[in-house]
Amino acid sequence: KHPSLDIPIILQSLIQLILRSGGLSCVGIFRVAAQVDDILYLRSKLESTSGEIVPNVIEVDDPHIPACVLKYWLSEIRYPIIPSEYYETMTRNPRDWSTIEKVIADFPAVHRNSLYYLINFMQQVVATPENKMNITNVAIVLSPTLCRCPVADAILVMQQTMLESELCVTLLKNIPKVYKIM
Repeated sequence: KHPSLDIPIILQSLIQLILRSGGLSCVGIFRVAAQVDDILYLRSKLESTSGEIVPNVIEVDDPHIPACVLKYWLSEIRYPIIPSEYYETMTRNPRDWSTIEKVIADFPAVHRNSLYYLINFMQQVVATPENKMNITNVAIVLSPTLCRCPVADAILVMQQTMLESELCVTLLKNIPKVYKIM
């Protein structure tokens, strides 16, 4: 709907809903599931907002609801934030920041900006000890939605899981703070 945007409105809106509902200090944010009915309700509200910034339209008290919807959105978007064509290069050496940084520079702008925005938010999650989500916990939760293994072989997918988590740790440690998310 808004091709000129650098970051999808839905990504911005869900992160704002998490923040406004106290998500940074919520224990187990991104690990605790919300009620299915609440998730479905928020998803339907998001679909009916016509591209408006959602926190101005929708109120949410439980940060687990927008956190779950964010994870669903990340896992369901047609083109993952880490584009499939870069997956192998990024997971081959998941701790090699200099290579990863060069690869990210080649991403389409919306993917690069969305990755930086999301990681800048997740860096805030990691930096908030009250939620008990350290860098490893965030990487474990984030990696399945950011990294989509392009093969269907279950054994290979399982083997890649550790590399994807390592990649997320590298991103969390090294991506510069570009966006001030409040």
